[in-house]
Amino acid sequence: MADAGKHLRKALDQDSKDAASWLKLSHTLLKSSDFRGGRDAALEAAKLLRDQKAAQGDVARAVLAAADNEMQIFVDARRPE
Repeated sequence: MADAGKHLRKALDQDSKDAASWLKLSHTLLKSSDFRGGRDAALEAAKLLRDQKAAQGDVARAVLAAADNEMQIFVDARRPE
């Protein structure tokens, strides 16, 4: 997963308006337990998709990815130490 995240970040350095890469990064970070980073990447994807007037379903998928990450942040906060 770390390699995938690194490659996606390099791609985003070259084209920061690539919503698909932001969304893939969000999924990668979720699997790597970087939930805040995953949430932020998904929100960036949603913003770009909205600005690009993408289909509502595409924007909704990005928002759902943000919600998945946010749910994990909540779950982590509720775990006893």
